[in-house]
Amino acid sequence: MKNKIGLKVRHNALTFRKCLLFLFFLLGLQALSTAQTRLIKGKVTDESGAPLPGASVTLQGTSIGTLTDDNGLYQIQASEANQLVTSFIGFITQTIPVGNKSEINITLLATANSLDEVVVVGYGEVKKSDLTGSISKLDVDDLQKALIRSFDEALGGRLAGVQVTSSDG
Repeated sequence: MKNKIGLKVRHNALTFRKCLLFLFFLLGLQALSTAQTRLIKGKVTDESGAPLPGASVTLQGTSIGTLTDDNGLYQIQASEANQLVTSFIGFITQTIPVGNKSEINITLLATANSLDEVVVVGYGEVKKSDLTGSISKLDVDDLQKALIRSFDEALGGRLAGVQVTSSDG
């Protein structure tokens, strides 16, 4: 059979099938070489075993992640090569390899350093280092030791610069 230019065109169904079979073989190898993902479940807790709701669980180096529910439970699709990065405010971030596990329970440790101390004042919140003026502190334990009939009586004379007045009605 000749094409429009006059060259012989040979249609060989066997050669076409071999090429097609080879293409499917290569596609199959590619599918096998990609990591298979599976569902990873677990619970995120603190040192005392209390669940941490809202903790972040992500796959390292990706934007894939989830948050724990009210019971500290999470679910995420991951492969054996992935690593779970778990973080929560006030706790040390942990990175755990997935490996062949399907359930990974994570215990986060509290950070040793605390945030800047915040003082609540009558007009908002101020960092203790930025506070201008004086503040007074009254421990509840001190109030419980005293024999008092009312809260205003408990405050009277215990805080410098505080005047406590009580009105009936």
